[in-house]
This record gives sequence, C-alpha cells and structure tokens, in this order.
Amino acid sequence: MTRGIAILIALASLSIAHQGFSKTMTVTGHLPRDLSQDYFDLEIKVTDISKTTPAAGEDLFKDRIRVWLTDLSNSASEYVPFETDPMIAQVPFTVRLNSQISQTPNSNSLTDFTYNVRISANTLGGLKNTLLPNNKSSTVLQVYYYEEKKPTPEAKLESKTISINTAIVKTPPANATAKGTHRAIVVKWTTPATATWSDGSTQTPSQVIAVAIEKSSTISSVPAYLYDSTSAADNDASEGACVYVRDSENCVQCSDPDRHYLNPTKLTQLSASGVFQSSASASSGEITINGLENGKSYDVFAFFTPGGLQRSGCKVATPSANTTWSEHNGEDEATLSDPKCFIATAAYGTALHKNLRPLRWFRDVVLKNSRPGAAFIDWYYEHGPAAAQIVAAHPALQIFTRAVLWLPVMFLSLWIPLLGHLPLTAQAIIFAIATLVALNCSTLLQRRLRRRTI
Repeated sequence: MTRGIAILIALASLSIAHQGFSKTMTVTGHLPRDLSQDYFDLEIKVTDISKTTPAAGEDLFKDRIRVWLTDLSNSASEYVPFETDPMIAQVPFTVRLNSQISQTPNSNSLTDFTYNVRISANTLGGLKNTLLPNNKSSTVLQVYYYEEKKPTPEAKLESKTISINTAIVKTPPANATAKGTHRAIVVKWTTPATATWSDGSTQTPSQVIAVAIEKSSTISSVPAYLYDSTSAADNDASEGACVYVRDSENCVQCSDPDRHYLNPTKLTQLSASGVFQSSASASSGEITINGLENGKSYDVFAFFTPGGLQRSGCKVATPSANTTWSEHNGEDEATLSDPKCFIATAAYGTALHKNLRPLRWFRDVVLKNSRPGAAFIDWYYEHGPAAAQIVAAHPALQIFTRAVLWLPVMFLSLWIPLLGHLPLTAQAIIFAIATLVALNCSTLLQRRLRRRTI
C-alpha cells in the first residue's frame, strides 16, 4: 500500500513538473522612445533544449515560437507565429526574425536558443496608433515555445511588460567596420554587444542602426531628438540640431552631445537625399545597407537603440560591382581556390566572374534556408572538388559546363533585381504561378499547332 502511494506521488510530481514546463524563457527589449516608429525588437531566449534537429515540417525552429500582445486580445487561439500573413490571419502585427536563430551549448549539456525578433504594426500610424491603444506607453506580451508541433508548450511566458526605457544608450558599437560590396555596404561590430546607458547601467541594447550618407549629396544636417531624462513617455523634442561634416571621423556633430540622439523614423525619409539606413539585432554582429550605387563613396556610422547618444567613428566605404555574392554576404574576398562554387569557378576560369554572383545568391539565399538545399550543399562540397579539377583540365568540358549554366544564370540575373528582395515564400508563390501560366500557354500553343497540322 505504501509503495503504491509512493508511485502515485512520483507520477503526480512528474505531471506537475511537466505542467510547470521543463524549459525556461526570458524576453528582453524595450519600446522605442519615438512611438511613431512602426516596430520594436525583442530577444527571446529559451534554455535547456534537447531537440536541436528540426522535426518533419518544422521550418528551421521558427515554428516553435508563438507571440501575442495581450492589450489587443487575450485569446490563446490568436497567437502569432513567425511571418504570418496579416491578410490571411487578420492580425494587427507581424512577427519576424531579425537574424538567424543562435544555438549555444550550456552547462547542463543542453542547448539554449536565442531568437532576435521584430514585431511590426501592419497598418499605418506607428506603434502609438496601432499596437498601443488608449495612449499607452507599454504593452504586455505572452510567448509560447513548442516542439515538434505538439499541442502543449514546452515553455511559456504568461506576462512580460515591454515599456519605454527612461534611460537610453550612451556608448556606440565597438570596433565598427564598413566594407563596400555590390550595391551595398556591410557594417560589422564586436559582440556580445553591451553598452553603457545614460543612467550609468550596463545593458544589452535592442538593436543597431547603420547609416550611410552619400558624400556627394547636398544634405547638411541630420534629424535628431533632444533626450528628456525625466520622462519615459513619447515626448522627446524633435530638433534637427546635428550637422553632417564630410571627410571627418566625427561626421555627425550635435550641439548637445549628451542629449541629442538621431531620429531613426525621419532618417528613413531621407533616401532621396542620399541617406540610407538599415537595422539589425545588436547581438547579430553585422548588418547590410542595401540600395546603394556602385562607385559612389559613403560616410558610414552605426549607433545602438534606444537612443544612441554616441555613434561609431565614420568610415568611408564604396560599393563595387567587382564583388561576389559571398562577399556581398560578408565573407572574405573570393580567390581561385574558393571551395564554395568550385565547379562553376573552374568553368569560367575565375572566382570573380560576374556569372557566379547569381549562382552564389541562389546557394546563400535559397539552398541554405531549406533542409534539402543544405544537404545538397554538404554533398556538393564533398564531391565537387574532384569534378572541378577535371573540368579545369579540359577546355571542352569548360565550354560544355558554361553552356549548361547559361540558362539558370540568365534566369537568376533577371529574377534577382526584380524579386530577389522579397521573402522566399513570396518568391516561391510567384515562381509557381509563373510556371503554371507558362505550362498553360505551352499546352494551348501545342493544341493550336496540332489543329493546323490536321
């Protein structure tokens, strides 16, 4: 009898432990001080994960996270997964990954997952008029973590208040560098990214914003806010008091450096004047500013948010067409021995041939982001070198390989400028529709030809 009671108590303990969740979750982040901005960034960390291989149907662990803002609804059925189509789901916000999910082994011989997340309003009006009803300056999150599409979560954060911080970041990203690539500039900084805040504390900032100002532009000032340390509300005065000084390491100079910080919302409105910006999680370590012109020089700097009273020293970078797609993604300069595209390199005789760029884009953007594609890359890296040596040694094989690659290279060369900036899901849908249209047109043409021959 006593033994039976002990077994029941043990089973009850296991059940309670499961209901209390076997993993822990932490969420860090703040709302921007400028609530006309339409997004905010979070870091979601889930600890003690044992299942580090995606299950069938899992999209590289993205399917494991669900988010909801309880100010908008408290319905558990309306939790939003990553990249949910707002038109289909009828939700007022979108949850996206800012960078790849990081996996870190811990002292328990398990793994911690870190998700750098961006929550964006799906309608105009910024956070203030969409996600923060009744003039609120904070919101409450609920976050669930699931594994293998199970109905019950492995970790849960019931209530996390995200508010505007009374302090803002003071120090800049450390050791920031800028390198020109094809129509873009890659900015890197040292991680882990910790910074000193205006209240003297040391914390991890939400994100990094990188800015590129075209040196030949006519712009003379940069929009800024005047920090009000007495309030956490959305009431910092907007003042254009920072001057742009060309050919200076301190290329943005503010009249009150202890209180002025740049206005990210208004910076996005200056692209026509030659000012470009991009943002990423502070822990990602790098960011790419796209949409630039090859051959033009830019002053480049970066700063943390929220706020960012100090900026990294300005670096001059010039986008260039003489870069590969691997370099475009921040890799080292390609050489003839570059193993990442060796058969095509052998066919064209150089790792810098312009026709290799779309092939590398297809590898880095499409293949690497799917399990079958990643498996193919592993197989290719293992067996490709021997084939590349054969191709390089026979001119006839080089000609034949170039002929085989011609059609996909031409197709990708047209596809990338037109649609390469869209999410992969959207590209896949467009490709499927175009394929169906082409097949239908081909069928109709064949039928007409048959009727003529009859």
